[in-house]
Amino acid sequence: MADGNVAHQPNLTQRNGTFYLRMRVPLDVVEAIGRSHIVLSLKTKERRIALARFRLEQASIERQFEAARQHATETATLRRSLASGRLERLAPGEIEGLALRWFEQAVQRVARTSRETLDTRFVDWDAILQELTAEGTVLTSPDPEDYEPTVHRTVDQLLLAAGAPPEPNSGRIQRRVRRPQIDPSTAQYSQLAAIVRRGLIALNRNRMAQITGDVGGIGISSLQAPAVLGVVEHRRTLDELIRAFVTDPGRGSRTDKTNADYGMVFIALREVIGSDTETHRITRDHARRVRELFRALPPNATKRFPGKTLMVAAEIATEKGLPVLNTQTVNSHLTKMATLFNWAVREEWIAKNYATGLLIEENSKTIREPFSAAQLKCIFSAPLYTGCQNDEAGYAKPGPMLPRRARFWVPLLSLFHGMRLNEVCQLRVGDIGEKDGIPVLFV
Repeated sequence: MADGNVAHQPNLTQRNGTFYLRMRVPLDVVEAIGRSHIVLSLKTKERRIALARFRLEQASIERQFEAARQHATETATLRRSLASGRLERLAPGEIEGLALRWFEQAVQRVARTSRETLDTRFVDWDAILQELTAEGTVLTSPDPEDYEPTVHRTVDQLLLAAGAPPEPNSGRIQRRVRRPQIDPSTAQYSQLAAIVRRGLIALNRNRMAQITGDVGGIGISSLQAPAVLGVVEHRRTLDELIRAFVTDPGRGSRTDKTNADYGMVFIALREVIGSDTETHRITRDHARRVRELFRALPPNATKRFPGKTLMVAAEIATEKGLPVLNTQTVNSHLTKMATLFNWAVREEWIAKNYATGLLIEENSKTIREPFSAAQLKCIFSAPLYTGCQNDEAGYAKPGPMLPRRARFWVPLLSLFHGMRLNEVCQLRVGDIGEKDGIPVLFV
């Protein structure tokens, strides 16, 4: 095959026989991604293997695009909230997010400054250490009057950088350090100040450890923002969430089929995310990875590959080119995952539902076509409607019986009313009524 695009497969190209993924980066995330195109070798010359790897890599890249958009959206939303000067409108999680982003940027700045300082030949290390010691004494003082000026100065600069409006200048004298037009007496400001103080103390101690060569000191690149800032509060796991969801009496009763479908979703979540993963660590990327697992699974995976994990079953299906779950089934699993996370949000296990908006759009090839007239004639000419042996195991064998139970009525009701299987099977006598003189079914 000549070099160039592969027919009927956008973004898949071939060069010197080797397959490559080549994707254009959407304009709205070019700046965040840092390039206009992504080219990735699939490291194979076999088309079947290339297509399997292509789908996985393309999904991974699309997740990067979505994460960049999500970050941009969250940043824009936060800026709009701060632009009003009403810090009290922010939820605790948003305050923590502000502090986390500040700390991550501060770590990068400190690391860069450390490298530049180490490259400098003439440095008065005693003076630097003395300055850091004095700063640490102030930050760790039990008296708020000692540490608040330093902490509030950092908080104010953080808020200005995040989009808070600056206080207007009064008079002709321009202030050298501008303050945000924010009420510092709010609970949100106090929360942010407390988190920032913990971050400043950690940065100070880390810098001192680097200078003194303290082997017990933590490297600046090893500082984990959530742990340092103390914003991790919830310790409940995914497994505990699933058990609480299943046993919640408020969810009502479910059919065996529905419970079995939820069971498949729970297996996938435990495999992809991990049973012991704390619920606050669940991300959008986890939900997307679950979706990609469902898209790669063959039908009846647990029965066809007993003893194998779903991930292994998906790999075997890809290697053997087996048919995968249809779009409707995948979307059904994704809807149940979103239902679980909606419940978790409502019960305050997690802050937001990362499984929303993941349904796959059906194209003309995946949408189920309606039965044709010939197919309907075949269905309603079966022994069940013309005469069968009985309404049990013999319903499909010709005979003298004309049973009039569920097997007979469910297809007829679906035919004439356009009702789904579950809608018909859940009907009660009280659902049959009359409206404006016309017999109706209340669904």
